[in-house]
Amino acid sequence: MGEISSIEIVGGGIGGLALGRSLVRSGLGGTIYEKRDRYGPTGLGLLLLPNGLAALDELGLGEDARACSNPIDLAVIRSCEGRALSQFPLREHRGIARHDLLTMLESGVGDSAVAWSHGLTELQQEADHVAFKVGGEWKRSRLLVGADGAGSFMRGLVAPDWNRTPCLVAELVSVCDAPDLAALYDRTFVKHVKPGVPLAVGLVPAAYGQVVWFVQFSLDHAPAVPRAFQDKQAYLAELLEGWGDPIPELIERTDYVHTHLWMTPAPGPSAPMATGRVALIGDASHPFPTLSSQGANSALEDAVVLGRHLALGGARPETLAAFAAERAPRIAEINAGGEQLVTAFLAAEDSEMLPMVQ
Repeated sequence: MGEISSIEIVGGGIGGLALGRSLVRSGLGGTIYEKRDRYGPTGLGLLLLPNGLAALDELGLGEDARACSNPIDLAVIRSCEGRALSQFPLREHRGIARHDLLTMLESGVGDSAVAWSHGLTELQQEADHVAFKVGGEWKRSRLLVGADGAGSFMRGLVAPDWNRTPCLVAELVSVCDAPDLAALYDRTFVKHVKPGVPLAVGLVPAAYGQVVWFVQFSLDHAPAVPRAFQDKQAYLAELLEGWGDPIPELIERTDYVHTHLWMTPAPGPSAPMATGRVALIGDASHPFPTLSSQGANSALEDAVVLGRHLALGGARPETLAAFAAERAPRIAEINAGGEQLVTAFLAAEDSEMLPMVQ
C-alpha cells in the first residue's frame, strides 16, 4: 500500500477543496480524491452568505470571491403577480456561480492537489491509520476526511445506520445568461411568493451577466419534475402560469441543459462528524434543506474549523473529536433553523421568510 500519508480528502467539491486550501496554508498538504474527471464549463449558482464569505476570508480567498461574484445588498419579497410585499437590507451577501467558486478554490490548492477520476470504493480503519481504495489502488493515511456530498459513499461506510426521510420541499435551480436582467436587479435578491401556497421563485444576480433563479415547491403540491431537460421549460411554464415579470421571460430565455433538481433529506440529526480516524464534513455529514441556503456556506465553515484543528492538534483521532465537538452547536442551530423554514413553507404560514443569513 505504500507509505502512510498524514491527511487525505475524499471529494473535490466546495468543502473538500476548501479544506485542501486550509491544509496547504498550514503546510500539511494532502491529496483530494474526486470521482469525476473534471468540473464542467458551466454550473449553477448559490447565495454566498456572511458565514461562507467569512470562511473564505480566513482561507485568504475572500477578495477573489468578491471579484467573481455580485454583491447583494437588498432582499425584496413580491407576490406572484409582482406586487411588492416587503424588503430587508442585507450585508455581505454575494451571488456566485458554483463553477466560479469551485475554480477559485481549486486554484487555491494547486494544480496537482486533486486526483481526478479517483472514486472511493473501500475503507478500513486500523489502529494507527485508515486504509482506503481509490481509483482501484489501496492507500493509507493517518486521517481521512469525507467531503463527498449529500450522497456520500463514505458516510454509508462509517455510519451505515444513518438515515433520514426525504424533505418535502424541493428546489429546481437554473442559470440564465441575461445581462439586461442582471443589470436591472443589480444588487437585489428578489423572491416571488404565492401567499397561501407552498411555491416560491427566487432570483439572484450573479457576476458576468448571469441570473441564478430557483423554484421552491412542495412535492405534495406540484407534479413530478420531468427528467428530460427539454421538458422542463413546459413544466415550469405550467407550474408558474400567470406569474408576473420577469418570470415568464426567465422561463423563455433559460437553457435547461444544466437545470438541476435539488432534493435533500428532511431536517434531522447529522451523521457523526468524527468516527475514529475518519471525519465527515459538509453535506456528507449534515445535508440541510435548500430553503436554508446553508449547504455550501456551512461546508466552508466546516473546512476552516477542521483545518484550524488539524494545524494545532495534528493527525490524531482526538483532533477530529475536538473538531466535531466545536461544530456540533452550530450544526444544531442551522438544522433547527432549516426545520423552522420547512415547516413554515409547507404550511404557507409565512411567505416572507428568507434563507438563514448568518
